[in-house]
Amino acid sequence: MKTIVFLTGSYFPDHSAVSNCIERVILKLENSFKVIVICPQTDKNQPLTEVHNNHKIIRFSYKNMDNKLVRRMKRIFNKYSLLDDLINGYLNEIEKIDTIDTIVPAVMPFETAIASYKAKEKNYELKVVPFMFDPFSNNSNLHYHKLLKKIKMKNLLEIESFLIESSHYLLLIHHLKQHFIKKHHSNKEKYVFVEHPLFEKDFYDLDTNINKKDIKIVYTGSFYKKIRNPEYFLKVMSNVIKKNENIYLHIYSFGDCKKIIKKWSEDNTKITDHNSVTSDIAREKMRTSDILIGVGNSTSSQTPSKIFEYISFKKKILYFIKDKNDRNIEILKKYPYALLIEESNKNLDEVSDEINKFIEKTSVNNTEIDEKINQIFKDASPNYIADIIKRNINLKD
Repeated sequence: MKTIVFLTGSYFPDHSAVSNCIERVILKLENSFKVIVICPQTDKNQPLTEVHNNHKIIRFSYKNMDNKLVRRMKRIFNKYSLLDDLINGYLNEIEKIDTIDTIVPAVMPFETAIASYKAKEKNYELKVVPFMFDPFSNNSNLHYHKLLKKIKMKNLLEIESFLIESSHYLLLIHHLKQHFIKKHHSNKEKYVFVEHPLFEKDFYDLDTNINKKDIKIVYTGSFYKKIRNPEYFLKVMSNVIKKNENIYLHIYSFGDCKKIIKKWSEDNTKITDHNSVTSDIAREKMRTSDILIGVGNSTSSQTPSKIFEYISFKKKILYFIKDKNDRNIEILKKYPYALLIEESNKNLDEVSDEINKFIEKTSVNNTEIDEKINQIFKDASPNYIADIIKRNINLKD
């Protein structure tokens, strides 16, 4: 049986957004291949090795992993904005495995890709298949400041080119297409464009809102004042609740907006702030909700995997738009049970009435929704992506 190694950021049970997606593909491969996941520890009490479902998890710690300030400074002064200690952590665990046929680095973090190619330098036959969810060279969040990104850009593009040339092929989320075709056109034959893998049937509950008077609306995720400020969303939803006494809003969030959320939850008893929860608990809250809320970013550099997670649960979705170039707009326009709300509309009564009408009049067709989702988002199917991995690296069972 051939061996596939996935390199991820934090993994089970504390999934990152990327590893949350990656696990869905792993579950489609683990019965055909020996699958190993290498990831950093997120808790010192976690075992260094364990079996999860039918694949093995190997965890490691690295220097300053608990010191955010030191890690930030190291990224700032590294010409590629990378952490060498993290790269070496992956590499040390890779070298302990006797035989590896394929490595799939899940980006972000980009250190997974660097570790993969360092491993390939020692084993030319090793196939490296990056699965890139987020931008690297043009990622302002990673490089902390636009000026730093500009200063480093030549180096960042060079390392991207080297990694592309060294890879067997690349799985790229659609929002990366423009960058890779424009900046790395000569290698376009290596690009396979897919979408964030969706959850499958056992993750959602289509019968949540049947014969039930109360309407449970859920938001899970982060809020940051500069990127995803919740003020408008909370103002609107407070007004919506005043017009419909059956609505209850539950917020499971983290970030730097706790005072804003607390203010609105204290003003309206039907808005409940639950603070942050684990990804497994968040999924359970989404699964048992009636309606999910999404709030867009003020910048449109990438497509958050969260929106595909929401679609996975096949619920009605309310989505608040901050940026007219938000990549999620195009995606949600294809989804038949979404209402898009532009935050530029300051007429709260008009917006609130539109939301209440959507809640009352729109119902999910349980008999058709699976077929619709499969047709519209075929390239987001975990089976579809797993088959690409098998086919393109000659691992078809």
